[in-house]
Amino acid sequence: MIIKNKNILYNENILMITYALMSFSIGIWTNYRSLWLESRNISLDNISLILSISFICSAIVSIIISLVSSKIKIKNLIIEIILIRVISLLILRYTNNLYTLIVCVLLSIICELIYMLSSYPLLSFIDDSDEGYRKKITIEYLSNDIGIIMCGILFGFSIGNYIINYDSFLIISLISSLLSIIFFVYYNDKNILRRKDNNTLQISIKNIFSLKSNRIYLFSCFFVRVSYGLVFDFIMIILTNKLNFSLSLASIFIITSNMIGNLACIFFNKLSDKLSVKKSILLKFGIRAVFYLLAFSFNTSLSFVLCICISYITSKILDNKVTGVFIRENSNKDKFLFENIRYFIECLGEGVGAYLAGLFLNISLRILFLYASIITIIQTIILIYNTRFIKKY
Repeated sequence: MIIKNKNILYNENILMITYALMSFSIGIWTNYRSLWLESRNISLDNISLILSISFICSAIVSIIISLVSSKIKIKNLIIEIILIRVISLLILRYTNNLYTLIVCVLLSIICELIYMLSSYPLLSFIDDSDEGYRKKITIEYLSNDIGIIMCGILFGFSIGNYIINYDSFLIISLISSLLSIIFFVYYNDKNILRRKDNNTLQISIKNIFSLKSNRIYLFSCFFVRVSYGLVFDFIMIILTNKLNFSLSLASIFIITSNMIGNLACIFFNKLSDKLSVKKSILLKFGIRAVFYLLAFSFNTSLSFVLCICISYITSKILDNKVTGVFIRENSNKDKFLFENIRYFIECLGEGVGAYLAGLFLNISLRILFLYASIITIIQTIILIYNTRFIKKY
């Protein structure tokens, strides 16, 4: 058992509080953002375009930050982007100007994604163990779920003459972000060392792209996120508008699906040593593709609901085999840049997925799942093919 000194324990507690507050805030705003935009009479096409542009801009900003990361004080960066997000959400609450609204939504999404990219390195400086990472993930998942279920249940609830609505969710998200800044200011980074064990940029780029498995895997990441964006970026609109769920029922459905996914994750983690990478890929993505095709074929509400539930469950399982095996191909000195390149490609893919989702939803939910199945099949084939080139396979 590792005994941590008071300074490390203090910093870790501050980070965990910050993670909890920001995950709570992001969970609320991310899940109900599209419905809030819709309540402001923004068309589905424009919502998908806003999300798409935001993800693509986030990709560009994140790669710039990663290239100059050694010159940036991460604590200051995180405080600044959370503050920009708070200001953006505050303006959103009171603006009626379409262009101001679009800019503020774009800024809030960019800040969320940059925060997620920048926040983990701080924990890795003080606790780079699996236990520390699991603690972070557990707190983030729990806080995210609490935000979703709380707002879903409170929607329409009256407090005096005030009725809780989508604007209320925005304010709750704003306050939670503001509180995270107040706590995070007390994080002490004076003794934090810079990453001195990483290769130079040129050497890392050469090492990463010299591996065929890396090139194919990064290519597959684009399709993985396109298929994700097609279904998950408009999940609340799909459930409430297309499948006629109430907001509370939709929120409960998401939380329940996530809980089942977490249980499935525990089960498959125990089996993972007995599963090859190919079988893991087929289980994670192959099953999802099959259910997408079934949803397209049956074209019923039940088939769509079951398909979405399976999507949540499979998104949780076997990441250690399907994703971890490719990441571990890289040396520790190259992993930081590799992860940033992967993040860049995934943001581009999700941006494309969000845009396509808006187009397909205007046609039919059935068409959306047809194209989601096609893209999922493509990514599955690419990943299985790539197992031929994994040295540690």
